[in-house]
Amino acid sequence: MMSKAVGIRELKTHLSRYVKEVKNGDEILVSERGKIVARIVPVGGTSEGTRLQNMLLKLSAEGKIILPRIHKKAASPGRRKKVRGTPFSDAILKGRR
Repeated sequence: MMSKAVGIRELKTHLSRYVKEVKNGDEILVSERGKIVARIVPVGGTSEGTRLQNMLLKLSAEGKIILPRIHKKAASPGRRKKVRGTPFSDAILKGRR
């Protein structure tokens, strides 16, 4: 869902075009003298989360954003590897002095 701000005069002049955009899932912010006074959103059974997800999918399809991959649950760490030398915490404490 894309948000677009338009003035009242522009909205009145091209109302049918903006209604089509709202039907396609976009959101229209109506401004009066540069201040947002209203919001036109699609009516329907979709929740805010569903609209957001649809907007993100649309932006991804247009190539404007890259969606993150869904990560699998991290496996529990196995055994710790032993490292030779001084502990890393000693290096941090030394750097703070």
